[in-house]
Amino acid sequence: MNRVPPLFRNPILWTFALLILLGAVTGTRLAPTIWWAYNVEKAGALMDTGLAWPDPRLSDSLPTVTDDAALDAALGHLAAAKGWRPTHYHAYRLVGQIYLAKGDWLRAAESYRIAQALDPNQPLLGWEAGLAYEQMLSVVDGVPNTPIRDQLLAGQITVPDYDVNTPFCNDSGRASCYVAATEFEQPYAGLPGTWAFRLPVLFQHPPAQVEQRFVVPGDQPALRFVLGMDPGVRTAGSDGATFRIWVTPSGGSIQLIYEDTLDARMARQGWLGGWADLSPWAGQEVTLHLGTDSGPAGDATADWVGWGDLAFTTVEAARYAATVPLANMQSAWKQASFNRDWFNRRTDEARRTESPERVSLWGLRANRMP
Repeated sequence: MNRVPPLFRNPILWTFALLILLGAVTGTRLAPTIWWAYNVEKAGALMDTGLAWPDPRLSDSLPTVTDDAALDAALGHLAAAKGWRPTHYHAYRLVGQIYLAKGDWLRAAESYRIAQALDPNQPLLGWEAGLAYEQMLSVVDGVPNTPIRDQLLAGQITVPDYDVNTPFCNDSGRASCYVAATEFEQPYAGLPGTWAFRLPVLFQHPPAQVEQRFVVPGDQPALRFVLGMDPGVRTAGSDGATFRIWVTPSGGSIQLIYEDTLDARMARQGWLGGWADLSPWAGQEVTLHLGTDSGPAGDATADWVGWGDLAFTTVEAARYAATVPLANMQSAWKQASFNRDWFNRRTDEARRTESPERVSLWGLRANRMP
């Protein structure tokens, strides 16, 4: 007895049904690409309205904002595009261009960093990322700063009642083993192939604390620094260290304003950038307390760590300095095959066709590359 309904015995209907099913499956698979393309197209049209490029547009030209609302709408479409195809670089690049136009160098650099990681073979991603870091570097280098390491060394030092063996021990007492002035030379963590940076260091073996009174400069109400471990003890078994900064205003109570842990893996790679915002106390006298403690395992073995390049500076410069813009610029350009030789050739070309200011800029870029 045949139990198949007559309707389904027709081969034409079966073929039609299979085609519908195949179309549905194909449509489901293509939907992410279709919606991604739709949102990228919408964002591109809004960017045509919202930003402008110099004319002539040079390889290192930066866009400017002509319609901020259009760019915000474009960012919404690009967020949707990233949701549909999170592993495709293009939407991240467009986001980077929007933030370049807005002058938001931090967000631009972060978007380009993701784009370059998704497709390392696209040289324009590394080039444009480097331009964002270059803008941050110009801010860091272009504002005043006031180093404070030596003033901290003259402050009050608190150490535990047991000895540690470090190269800095002297006849002045146990504190000399814990806190001292020195220098470390190493690259920045996570950025292989960049320069090794030699920086002045406030050595502070955990657990130790240094405190000193300062008047926070009104025009430099932030503290920039890097965290690091003596490269000579990287394999000596340290589990890293925890760094803290407190502020005690005159007549006020102590407040924790910064805390970060440099774990063993990061410490073995090199410097880690950091900064602390002191703007609530700009122009006021405060006591700064800098402390170190053992790492995640609670073991202070071989914790020869310290604060590098400690200085007061502007909030903007401190925030940018924490991203280590020079090293990140070097890394982004080097990954994209823009090395010192390339920049030297580009400088020679500029001498024939461009202004002296442009020649100087290309020469500066060459000198900043490893």
